[in-house]
Amino acid sequence: MTTPSVMISFRLTEEEILEIDRRIGFDGMRNRTDVLRRSVHRFLDQTATSGEGKVITVDVGTSLNEELKVLEELRKITPEQAAIAGIGLYYEQVTAEIIARREAGLGLVQKIAADTKHEDHTE
Repeated sequence: MTTPSVMISFRLTEEEILEIDRRIGFDGMRNRTDVLRRSVHRFLDQTATSGEGKVITVDVGTSLNEELKVLEELRKITPEQAAIAGIGLYYEQVTAEIIARREAGLGLVQKIAADTKHEDHTE
């Protein structure tokens, strides 16, 4: 069941209408209404004040866009889910590198300390 909608009207310049028309046929947008509705949804998502999340828009190239479509078709993974998983994996990788460097640094400090034993010089 669809949610009832209300029709509104507003003025646009000829250039704005041409830009809207250029987007028809992409990403499932079949007409001006689809283009404008998606634009309004994006605007509302990006300016939402409730909740603790943050909306981030990422432009992806053609090949990555195709890979995201394959993921969605084969595994039912949305681009948002893929981005969240990718960020999580990258975070794990970076933190593992930081921990490894810290442990290597501590090992080096311990080796230097062991190699340079101090003897008290008293006369």
